[in-house]
Amino acid sequence: MTRVKAKVAIPIGLDNVYGAKLTADVAGGKTTYEVPEYAARAIKCTLTPVTKTGTLESDDAVEIDQTVITGYTVSLEESQLDDYMRALIFGHRIDKSGGLVISKTDTPPELALLCRSKLSDEKNYKYMVLYKGSFKKNAEEYETDKRDTTTYKTETVEGTFYARESDGVIKYDLRSDSTAAGAAEKIKAWFTAVPEPDAENLAQAAANVSVPTDKK
Repeated sequence: MTRVKAKVAIPIGLDNVYGAKLTADVAGGKTTYEVPEYAARAIKCTLTPVTKTGTLESDDAVEIDQTVITGYTVSLEESQLDDYMRALIFGHRIDKSGGLVISKTDTPPELALLCRSKLSDEKNYKYMVLYKGSFKKNAEEYETDKRDTTTYKTETVEGTFYARESDGVIKYDLRSDSTAAGAAEKIKAWFTAVPEPDAENLAQAAANVSVPTDKK
């Protein structure tokens, strides 16, 4: 088997940001979630890996040089969260009049974050899920409406996501241009329930496969 050398479509967009509240995460058991809920119209999402690095030197050389991803910091900018989603993400509550009640005892719950990014071929998407983390609330900013221009105040929330207790998984990506078995079915249901990765590791099988060079 020989891997085909081909162009890979590049992410160019962001939409469909969902959150799903984590209900259980047991070491050696399972992680369960509530049904994902649409969060807000997305503007920008920055995922920054959190890494742990270690280097061991011996016999005047590097014996071990290892970097491990332990989680991700997330900066999510959206046009505006509604009060229901603020309550869900930050642990506030909505009263019977529809008002947002913020108390000193409010604690942001752990949740999964789901989204997708349109690819440069304009027909496929990269689907992503971060499995366990929480967000903190940033400053709110308001200013007077000027007569000659309108300034739109978008909202940015920041959070940290880390490994699940059940299996150590942090993040899962799946592209809709994947030809692997089961990809289309999993993507179709991506936002109806938090998707789970399969057990197989196809990268191990592909490690020894040669990639042909371009012909001159």
